Amino acid sequence: MTSRPRALVVSTVLAVACGHAAPPRQSLGGGDVASVGALPIPVSLVAEVARRSGISARAAADRLVADALAATGARAAGMDRTGDFSWPITAALARRVPARLMDQALSQGPPSDGELATLTVVHAIVLRSPGVPEERALGIAGAIRQAVASARSGDEFEALANAVPHPGTQVVVQRIHGVGADGKAPEGAEFDPVFVAAAFALRSPGDTSWIVETPFGWHTIYLVDRTLADPASIERLRSDLAPAVARMRVRIRTQAILHARKQRSSIDVSEAAEALMAEVTTAP
Repeated sequence: MTSRPRALVVSTVLAVACGHAAPPRQSLGGGDVASVGALPIPVSLVAEVARRSGISARAAADRLVADALAATGARAAGMDRTGDFSWPITAALARRVPARLMDQALSQGPPSDGELATLTVVHAIVLRSPGVPEERALGIAGAIRQAVASARSGDEFEALANAVPHPGTQVVVQRIHGVGADGKAPEGAEFDPVFVAAAFALRSPGDTSWIVETPFGWHTIYLVDRTLADPASIERLRSDLAPAVARMRVRIRTQAILHARKQRSSIDVSEAAEALMAEVTTAP
């Protein structure tokens, strides 16, 4: 079995999980890549974010969708008192959410024994592939998530995931050992922090994640085992890993917020989004 996803690279893009049916969609303007509720995401804004951040148009669009979702959650939590839905305020609100979550993470105190454990997980990933529409990949990821919902062991998860048809797409089902809060694999590679947070959000062996998006594709993760740290070294780890655990707590909470907001928000991607973002990519 290929080991391609073992070293999941570091990404700054927030994971937006696949959810259930959203509210009715909004109509999009000709120059809009997507909309979140009543808030359009124009291609001009995607281009500006991509240019200033040095990222791809796709990553910029993903970031703006995450910003809009986070800002919606911020307003719902009373972090804003204005009805202005302009992008500067939306982006500012979205940026305030991680800062507030970091304060909450630090207030939880030092890492718990569970947060200092290492995890054994098995995951099924629908890999991003050139020429495979995102909608098709997400559909297969959803079918896998549904198929493995009844899994009672890692072996059963693997069997159920492998049995799901995936014509025209690449799917890898893989067991991974030694996932720690710092994201460092035993052999020295680094796991994507979104993947790590989603794995640590699983509290008990047998728990299964929702669909988690990373730059590699769309994962469903099953917790096989949580191995506690050696008592002789746990206090040293508690000190050394405190910053990494705080960041992980923020990511876990952020993923939960975005997942919940997506269930309540209408997210519509324009049929012309790929063409619009291709124009952004090729524009001088």
